Amino acid sequence: MIIKNEKLINIIYKIHVSEKVNFIIKNGNSTVLRVIKKFNKNEIKNAVQKIFGIKIKSINTLLVKGKKFRINKNNYGYHKDWKKVYITFKNLK
Repeated sequence: MIIKNEKLINIIYKIHVSEKVNFIIKNGNSTVLRVIKKFNKNEIKNAVQKIFGIKIKSINTLLVKGKKFRINKNNYGYHKDWKKVYITFKNLK
């Protein structure tokens, strides 16, 4: 599936920030992003390479289930499910 350049930016939702991500970034050429669920590895890889101009070594995806939260005493809701992507870059030297 070929994606137009205007839609490449819409694939990436935001950068994921946590303690584990900070550890991953410090120890290697890696980062973690949140992306839209419907896109696959190849589409995500092409989008990141075209937007940032960085060559990618590997991509691992993970579907994260939305957590349960309390609305009031008797009612609960759920956050949306989302997709996390671990991206490892080739050497940037």
